[in-house]
Amino acid sequence: MSDLPPLVTGDGEVSLLPDSPDPRCSFCISLAALLWPVDASSMRLCLFHVRLARQLQCCGWNQDTAHQAHAGRARAATFTTAYQRMAGQASFAACSARWRAVQGLPPLHAEDARRYLRPEHLHHLGLPLPSALRTRILAAWQAGDLRAVPSWLPPTSADAVR
Repeated sequence: MSDLPPLVTGDGEVSLLPDSPDPRCSFCISLAALLWPVDASSMRLCLFHVRLARQLQCCGWNQDTAHQAHAGRARAATFTTAYQRMAGQASFAACSARWRAVQGLPPLHAEDARRYLRPEHLHHLGLPLPSALRTRILAAWQAGDLRAVPSWLPPTSADAVR
């Protein structure tokens, strides 16, 4: 093993440096956890050090208040009225599709079924359906056949009496 002390990663795990440094890795060659270099694009890191180098880069950014303020302003500029409207509509479509599926109702649009539903979301009167039936109903909804869950169920004896 290396004579260097173990490194503690961001998630608290202890990892040791490799015995044989990769000659193509800038980090392995220097074996130093210095500040992130200004010209980071020229660095070639081995797979072992990519995560560690990214952690060092993020730590540097988190300590730089000017960088934090600049990043916040750049992110806020992307929240235009059109973006917020689109995000709100997507949130409603997802919530509506999932709520309706749990109630046994089809989504309002086939696109909503394709984007936001999985077979485990489908129920009838709040009770889960058999797996094969859920998969078949979801495939039909995604194809545009937006019939409610009861129309997919086999007729019961109570239905035959009516």
